[in-house]
Order: sequence, then structure tokens, then C-alpha cells
Amino acid sequence: PETYVEADEYIELRVVNLLCRQRLPRPNSQDRTGTGRVVGAFPFSSGRSARDVALVPSLLRAARRGSLRQGLTPEDLLQQARRLPRHQLIVFVVDASESMGEGSRVRMAAAKGAVLALLKTAYVDRCRVALVAFRGDKAEVLLMPTRSIELARERLKKLPVGGATPFADGLWQGWRLVRRERARDAALRPLLVVISDGEANVPLQSGRKVMDELLELAAGMRREHIPALVIDSRDPATPNGDMERLAQALGTKCRRLGKLKTGKVLELLRAAAAERA
Repeated sequence: PETYVEADEYIELRVVNLLCRQRLPRPNSQDRTGTGRVVGAFPFSSGRSARDVALVPSLLRAARRGSLRQGLTPEDLLQQARRLPRHQLIVFVVDASESMGEGSRVRMAAAKGAVLALLKTAYVDRCRVALVAFRGDKAEVLLMPTRSIELARERLKKLPVGGATPFADGLWQGWRLVRRERARDAALRPLLVVISDGEANVPLQSGRKVMDELLELAAGMRREHIPALVIDSRDPATPNGDMERLAQALGTKCRRLGKLKTGKVLELLRAAAAERA
């Protein structure tokens, strides 16, 4: 115990300034400090405080190096590695209408790729994925929440595209899925991923303005603390402020992708997970 106290005081009082000047390897994208379950340790990074030190692994490392008698050095120090909290349910709400011609096929292909990529690690991460597509006069749940990549492949073999844009119904169906799953598990961590160009033209209620409905639905989801990722698939050269307004109503930022590809969608999902952590 005396050794632990002495080492802790040494870290806190003697080397913290030195640590901040070290340029040591950064953790990989899966690991961060601060929140999440501790899964290991890695070399201490510059700019971290003494609170981030993994004390026991650092002492063991110093003992192996034979430097413990002289006190811990920056080369001995290890930092706590924590796995980011992951979303337990990701619901994709995707525009499958033909408002932008071939854009609907690109959106659906990118969403399908992201769903299958996520399900490849679903068993480890305990994450379920669902997909809602909206086209014609209503939205359709193509994939109910699942961890099964085989089921997803079967259900998503044919991706329906074309027709009008019932955006409000798509958002409502995504909200219903989250509500239903939360009723089963109050501690559920969901994420709603909305992919569209913003060209909505079919209201939920006849006679209402579609954008008013969308903002009303978004405000309701925000009150229920449903995190969202909004991706504007429209060509950046022809901006539309509607997706930005929707993102603001959901309490998030609007992300724009010039070329909508699966890899880019996954990058945004990882960034969203890091922000929530």
C-alpha cells in the first residue's frame, strides 16, 4: 500500500507537467478515456491528466523494466483504455423515393451496406439494426430490429425505389420502432439515422404542410431524448435548408455527403458514437 500511495503522489505532483509534453502513440478509434468499460491500457498520450493513468499496469510495467526503484518514468506510464458505449439499436430511415432520380438507389444501396456491415459485428457489440424505407404514399419497415445478418440479407435482397416522398410517415415509423423497443427495455440506447435529400411531398394528414409535420415529429423525438444522425444526400451544389431545419429540430447537426457511400455512412456513425461517449 505504501508503494501505491508513493507512486500516486509521484504521478500527481512530480510528472504531470512532463506528461503533457510527451508525444506518445494515440489510442485507436475504438478506445478512449473518460467513459465506457475499461478494456486495457496503452502508452500515455500527451495532453492527458494524471487521473487517466492506469496505475497498476504502470507499476507492473515499471517492475518488468526494473525501473520501479528509481520511480515511475513517462516511458513506464500507461493510460486506461475504455471501449466506447455502443448503440444498442440503430434505426435507419431512408428516402427511397425518386425525387432526385437515381439518388434513391444510391441512398438505399449505402443504407443496405451500412446495415450489413453493422450486423457483422452485432454479436460482439450486442447491437440490433432496423431499416425503414419511405416511398410512394407510405413508409415500409423493410427490416425489423435484428442481429441476424442472414435475415437482413434475405429481407434486403430487393430494395424498392421510386414514387413520391412520404418523409413524415418514414420519420413516424422510425419513432414507433424506437418507442416499441424502449417499452421493452427502458435502458435502451437507440440512434435514429435519417438519410434523405429533403424533398418531402406527402403529408401524414391531408391538407397539412409536410415540413410542419416533420418539425413537429422531430420535436417530439427530441423531447423523448432520441439521438439522431441526419445525412443530407442532396448534391452540395444545390443546397436545401429543409434537412438543416430537421436536424436542428432533432437536436443534432446535419451532415452532408457529396458522394453517399457505405464507408462514409459508417464513418459518421462512429463519429456519432464518439460524441455520445
